[in-house]
Parts: sequence; structure tokens; C-alpha cells
Amino acid sequence: MLSHLAQIPLVKLQHEDHALSFAIKDMAEINDAHHGMIEPPHRHNFYTLIWHKSGAGVHVVDFVQYDLAPNQIYFLAPGQVHQIIGRGRPEGWVLLFTRDFIEEAGWAWQQFVQLGLYDACQQLPPIQVLPPEVDLLEGLMQSIKQEFLAEGIETNAMIASLLRMVLITCYRHKQQQLQAPGALLSESNNITEGPSSRQQQTVQQFMTLVEAQHQKLHQVGQYAELLSVSAGYLNELIKSHTGRTAKDVIMDRLVLTAKREALFTDRSSKEVAFALGFEDPAHFSKFFKTATDTTFMAYRQQVRTGTAAATA
Repeated sequence: MLSHLAQIPLVKLQHEDHALSFAIKDMAEINDAHHGMIEPPHRHNFYTLIWHKSGAGVHVVDFVQYDLAPNQIYFLAPGQVHQIIGRGRPEGWVLLFTRDFIEEAGWAWQQFVQLGLYDACQQLPPIQVLPPEVDLLEGLMQSIKQEFLAEGIETNAMIASLLRMVLITCYRHKQQQLQAPGALLSESNNITEGPSSRQQQTVQQFMTLVEAQHQKLHQVGQYAELLSVSAGYLNELIKSHTGRTAKDVIMDRLVLTAKREALFTDRSSKEVAFALGFEDPAHFSKFFKTATDTTFMAYRQQVRTGTAAATA
């Protein structure tokens, strides 16, 4: 059995041992390369966009299970554990890219972040693409593939521009589906947030800190100090942008890591408690039961027998 979270397969973006910063793949070709076999749960060290155009099955992302439907687009941040359990040969596109690819192509990272399509701390549901976006996105994907294979002059710049169009199209569609005003695109295609871009930057900095430090820092005040704001302000700011308090975000991220430990490792509840920064294992046990309505060991048994999967 697995002994540590590091044993969850980590897929790197590379080709024949050469690191890549971008790639585009066809879902049918991926299926054929694996001879129709289902890949085990795994994580990526890059950003992924999966446009599932057709095919049946389920997609499990960090214990949330989605029924695959035509023209769904999923956004996976680095580190998220996912598995597609398909039935039959799927059709669709997969875009894989790194932060370096975005920044080296001249796209300000903060603009990418403000699209709000990727969140490593909370799994976001897929967006459902409808006409005429389907035709628009298909044309963009074909152009990206053509550029990727051609390897011509300024290929990465061209691909980055096309990728940006794909992501902004998804962003617009997401906002329409949410039926919320959200952020607006200016004439220069920069993203500006309702309250202020500074607030949005603080929110993203908080999310990044939680992802990196949740196993050490459990209190809102600790993050507020790092961000040079008050705990009360941080709670209000995070809730206004995410619908969850800063404390909820921290606790939800701790629960997610604990769930991954339960499924993918054989660590005891006590070992997991210490790994997650709990000085008292009894405190961790109470925390986990409050969050999941079951004990850590009972959850492990349930999830390993397939009875604890959440359905979106």
C-alpha cells in the first residue's frame, strides 16, 4: 500500500525527458495511447484545461465526482488529484501549460489569476459550453494544434495569444452561467475587479499562502500578519470574493489534505494529525469528525471501498 502522499503519481509536462511549458492533446489519442485503460488517480505539476466534447463516464477531482456530459470544460490547478473513468472512446481537447509559459509570453500573471478559473484550494465545477462558443473554441483549438506542431517563428507567442482567447472565452461563459456581474473586460482585455485589483491580489495571495502553509498555519491571524492586514478585514474580504470565510478556506484545505492521506497513504490518524500541524491528535480527530461526520479511520474504509465519493 502507499505510504505517503508523495506516492500519488505526479505527471510532469515533458516529452522524451525534455521539459515542456505547453502542450495540446486530443482526448481520443490519449485514450488510444493507453489502449482504453483507465489511468489511476494522479496529479499534475502544471495547469490543465480539459474540454470533454463527447463520451460517457465520471470525472473525480479531489473526491468530488462529476458525471461527464458533452461540452464540459474542467480546470485543474497543479497538485489537484483527479481521475477520468470513461466508458468508450472520448472526444475532446486537453491543454497543458505552466506559469512560466504564461509569463514568458508576456501575459501578466495577475491577469491570468483574476480570471478565477483555477483554484487549488477548492474544486470548481466545470462550465458547460453552448453554441456559438463551441464553434469558436473548436477553431481556437485547431489553430493552437497547428501552431504547436509547426514550431514556427514566435510559436509560443502565438499559442499564448490563442490560449488567452480560450481562457477569456471560458471566463465570459462562466460569468454568464453564474448570472453575476463579476469582473469586466476592458477594451485592452485587462481584467479589473469590482472592488479593486488590490483586493483581488490580496485574495490570491491568501489562497497561495493557504495552499503552501495550511499544514503549519491554521489561524486566520497568522495569514493576516503575513499579508499585513487585520484578521477581521481578511475574513470579510475572502467572504466577499469567495462566499467562504478565511477560516473556512483554511479548514477546507486541511480537510482535503486529510482526505488524500486517508485514501492514498497508510498513515495512522495520529501520524496524519502531526503531519497537518495538530499538536494534539485528539484535536485532529474532533476536527475531522466535525468536518466529515465520521472518524478518520471510518472515512478511510469508506473511501477505499468506494462508498464515500461525493457527487457534485
